[in-house]
Amino acid sequence: MPSALPATVASLPGVQALQHIVVLMMENRSFDHMLGFLNKPGMEGLTNQKIPDNAGVLQPVTPKAVYEGNLYPDPAHDLQDVNQQIFGNTAGTAVGATMQGFIQNYFAQTKNQADSLHIMDCFAPTMLPVLGGLASGFGLCDHWYSSVPGPTLPNRAFVHFGTSFGTFTMSPFIGFWQQNKSIYQRLVNAGISAKIYYSSTSSTFTSIIADQPEFFDPISQFFDTAAANSADDPLPAYCFLEPSYSVPGGSDSQANDQHPDNNVLAGEQLILQVYRAIWDNDNLRNNTLLVIVYDEHGGLYDHCFPPTVTAEWPTSPVFQFNRLGVRVPAILVSPWIDATVVDPTQYDHASIPSSAIRLWVGNPATNSPGIREQDANCFLGNLSRATPRPQTDDPLAAHPSAAAFLQNIKPQLKATAQVQAARPMSSLLRDQVQDAAVLNSKLPANLQTGTNASDLKTAGDAGTFIDQVMSSTQQHLASAAKEEQ
Repeated sequence: MPSALPATVASLPGVQALQHIVVLMMENRSFDHMLGFLNKPGMEGLTNQKIPDNAGVLQPVTPKAVYEGNLYPDPAHDLQDVNQQIFGNTAGTAVGATMQGFIQNYFAQTKNQADSLHIMDCFAPTMLPVLGGLASGFGLCDHWYSSVPGPTLPNRAFVHFGTSFGTFTMSPFIGFWQQNKSIYQRLVNAGISAKIYYSSTSSTFTSIIADQPEFFDPISQFFDTAAANSADDPLPAYCFLEPSYSVPGGSDSQANDQHPDNNVLAGEQLILQVYRAIWDNDNLRNNTLLVIVYDEHGGLYDHCFPPTVTAEWPTSPVFQFNRLGVRVPAILVSPWIDATVVDPTQYDHASIPSSAIRLWVGNPATNSPGIREQDANCFLGNLSRATPRPQTDDPLAAHPSAAAFLQNIKPQLKATAQVQAARPMSSLLRDQVQDAAVLNSKLPANLQTGTNASDLKTAGDAGTFIDQVMSSTQQHLASAAKEEQ
């Protein structure tokens, strides 16, 4: 039962019934970009915002985002770039207008006026029937911020550890697993089951899968386990789902993480699949909270100025972790949440491990490794209904085009798959390739790929290499498990 929640939250029927938290973290999209035009009553969305272009001419935000093709090259989102986007200068000092530097920053990459304006293109609600339908029909958190004004890995570290240990770059976090500080290790040590379910690879920790395989399973296993959820093979209490960041060259599939410039519709399909696995399952629907969130904004426009927080590393000469990153989409899905809920509470990714620790382990002050997780707001109070909504009260049933829409766009996804595969690797894929190369080197010689990672150039090359390494790793782990029996 809840061990460190306020009495008013711990006593909620939805919290009393909660047995599973499932987190699906997508990639690199801002709140305004995905949901700013949704117009759910009570949400802080878009109106008529304008910011200056490289010539100083004010340019409006538009509902003209497309699924893929307009965000190449990948918008920058390292610390200095995010500083310019927020403050208008790379130092991150609060001078002049705020949230005004997005176009100018993207122009520095594209060197093209028309292309730089795409950073202001946001999705019309009809374009995203799944994400928009769930945001309209469940709990929408409209002040959830990325934890770091920077790239993927430190932001994902805040989900996995509640901190990034002072790192704001794409440096790996492998060593901190050996310190027993991840949310998975802390939960399992308290007798609570926890897993990472990966698609093509684990974004952050590929090279530790061979060392700590008990925390990792392919995402196909999540769907199989969720479908059965039997006494012999129950769904873990805490599940973290990773999308596919890459696919092998020559495949008809696409990466479904929604990282620019991957096709957003592929991610819509994944979100729908995860939602259906829970909502349509009588054994899971009433005892599971699905959290859909994005790791960071990916350089895309949002108009909300990120708030300040307690400095976690106040002596750092570069960044003291005293402010959050840009706002991202976050949706809480549960039959214990009313469709009208818009939660304006300030959250960031540390709220995820903080909420899980409060629910199942104890006070974050003594069970969390960093001040940010200890201070993070808990979102479980949104499970506030006295009774759960029935299965027929399905927000996506009110959007009957969702499933048919996604079925109809499969030819479009197939047609663009090879365009994606032929592009140069993104910075995220380059880091994943290096991580996979470490994992490859740990494998028995007969299972190693023999590929020199430095020879890989395209996204398809990266996907092929990662897929081969993960396949060999799974084969190796299966053989090792048999030998132990």
